[in-house]
Amino acid sequence: MGTKLSVRKRRQGNAIIEFALMASAMVPLLTGVTQFGHTFFMYNQLVSAVKAGSRYASVREYGGTTSTVPTEFATEVKNMVVYGKEDPVTTGVSPDQPVVKGLSVNNISVSVTMNGTTPKTVTVNVVNFTIGSIFKKFTFNGKPAATYPFNGS
Repeated sequence: MGTKLSVRKRRQGNAIIEFALMASAMVPLLTGVTQFGHTFFMYNQLVSAVKAGSRYASVREYGGTTSTVPTEFATEVKNMVVYGKEDPVTTGVSPDQPVVKGLSVNNISVSVTMNGTTPKTVTVNVVNFTIGSIFKKFTFNGKPAATYPFNGS
């Protein structure tokens, strides 16, 4: 009977050692996969927001005749990218939240290429936006970007 008990104790010791070896490999692996997934998710949200803002810019009234983007046009497009609406209104205590955490209108660039006095294309892109993760920070400067032909007035 004494030999059966000592065999069980040895097996329990083996299980603890096996768990420690597996955990030391699995924890960093799972952390890396989680961080990659989070960064990829945030980038995908940025792409969607930029495309929505560029589509919005392509159909609204431009209000200018040169490639210098009018302030009102740029403000509304930037608000569309950051907040998902052209005129974010703060109501009560909680302000509007950006569609991507940490994104602000200062991180959005709007440019227009002209065909005479009317816009030909509208480009919206992200500048100087950083997504932080545990191991590395990713800074996006110029990307993601979306260009649509101008169809507005």
